[in-house]
Amino acid sequence: QWEFCFMAHALDHFGKLKEGSKGLGFAVGKEPLGTFFVKKGVELTVSDMPVDDNLAEGWNKTGQHAAALKTTFRKGVISYEAYAAKAKFVPIDMNNIPEEILKGEYDFVYSSSSLEHVGSVELGREFILNSMKALKKGGIGMHTTEFAINSLTDGGEFGHMSVWLKKDVDILAKKLTEIGCRLLPMDYSIDNILDVDQIPYSPSNHFILQLGKTIHTSIAFIIEKLED
Repeated sequence: QWEFCFMAHALDHFGKLKEGSKGLGFAVGKEPLGTFFVKKGVELTVSDMPVDDNLAEGWNKTGQHAAALKTTFRKGVISYEAYAAKAKFVPIDMNNIPEEILKGEYDFVYSSSSLEHVGSVELGREFILNSMKALKKGGIGMHTTEFAINSLTDGGEFGHMSVWLKKDVDILAKKLTEIGCRLLPMDYSIDNILDVDQIPYSPSNHFILQLGKTIHTSIAFIIEKLED
């Protein structure tokens, strides 16, 4: 997925992927980012929804849910022993992050294509705002989510997924400013060469999708927690 490459590149650009840096990943499932971050020297906390969450069973059926540290490990990057020495697993509900996590101890936090599944755009926004409490001053928050590209007014709540609109991003930027954070400038340009994928979705051409009347793609947020 392009999100993994983009997030790794951006975090490296901001100097967060280095020995001694502390990272926190939300809803990581079995994605490869965690193992790569540990290889770069990061002390990492990875998380996914608790196993008793009603939604966990569905994600487990698709092979995307992690219930322990072992299931967040990706072979072929480093040994599991090296990974386990620097990583730990904590079950976290993104709508109810434990207070002990929100003490400003991390250099970066991240989630990849997860916040659209927390229940609504509003809950996704609250998750981002809340997760910024986990960062040190100067820390970086990185998140990707679904974004409507065919309308400024009609996004969508599709039960299992929320699609953000530009106005939702604008509200997020304003609320981040109010808590001493900054959303880096967004790039809304679209490559017109890409086709719109429709149900049944292709396993490879999966950049721009149509669900109902909404045409959407992934978008990335890079957020800085400002120094005093």
